[in-house]
Amino acid sequence: MFWTSVCLVVFGFYLLMCLATVLYWAVLSISGGVRRKPDASLTCRVHKASRPGAREETCQAE
Repeated sequence: MFWTSVCLVVFGFYLLMCLATVLYWAVLSISGGVRRKPDASLTCRVHKASRPGAREETCQAE
């Protein structure tokens, strides 16, 4: 009887965590995910190099 109750408690906790995970992903999908602040964006520009096949890339945080 003791081990049955222990197994039921562990299984109940597992189901609770699964439900919490499903609800978390449902809320994220409804709200459109986590949005970052627009001022923390990273802008990258690719410049054409003088020789073929080579590229220069400059990145700066705005």
